[in-house]
Amino acid sequence: MGKKSKAPPAPDYKAAAEATAAANRPTQVTPWGRTDWSQDPAGKWTENVSLNPAEQAQLESQRGTQAAFDKTATGLLGQVDQNMSTPLDFSGLDNPDAGFGAVQEVQDAMMSRLQPGRDQMREKELQRLHNQGLSDNTEAFQRGLTRLDQGDTDASQQALLAAMSASGDLFNRGMGKRQQGITEANMLRQSPLNDLLKLQGQDVSSPSMPSFMAGPDYTGAARDSYKSAMDAYNAKQARGNGLMSGLFGLGASALGGPAGGIGSRLATKFLGI
Repeated sequence: MGKKSKAPPAPDYKAAAEATAAANRPTQVTPWGRTDWSQDPAGKWTENVSLNPAEQAQLESQRGTQAAFDKTATGLLGQVDQNMSTPLDFSGLDNPDAGFGAVQEVQDAMMSRLQPGRDQMREKELQRLHNQGLSDNTEAFQRGLTRLDQGDTDASQQALLAAMSASGDLFNRGMGKRQQGITEANMLRQSPLNDLLKLQGQDVSSPSMPSFMAGPDYTGAARDSYKSAMDAYNAKQARGNGLMSGLFGLGASALGGPAGGIGSRLATKFLGI
């Protein structure tokens, strides 16, 4: 019998995995710095990033700025707590008065300006009526007095309407002034909080190293190579088994009996088994 072929040995997957891991730990050198890998006695790997002097100085500057922001934010936080825990006080703001008293005051002021003219007009009208020879109890004289009274009433009503309009304007201006005071008080109260919110998000950002292409997959390559070798081996075995069966049949037919030594010699010659 000839020497039989053997199945390919299984690959060393552990060594292949270690080779793959080693290929994925390159030393990177960039304009911002470099990355290296180190291994401790226990076999644990550590990635070490070293920035160049300019980038390291920028990082330290950002850290210093952030520390200043944090200090300022801490002070503002105390002001925010104090302001928010203290109710707003509007007692010092003007409270506009839109009552009837204010309207009456404006009306009286207007009538005080109109009354001298009204009195002078009344005297002239009475004098005119007397000059016409009308006595106080005559109908014509009374009609003249009625006209004078109606004029006084109209003047008073006009003064009232004007007083109401003026008072409304004064009230609106007073309300606007009061609202402005309330708005300013709220702005002063909210100012520390707004400043604090503006300081948020000032995080320190370090330069990022660029990504790199992964190294060769030695584990996958070993697995694929082993699979290919096993496929070839199995195919050869299958062919050998089929040919052996055919040779045995041929030998048996030629010798008129079961397969003899000729079949074994043919198998050894052609298949190496």
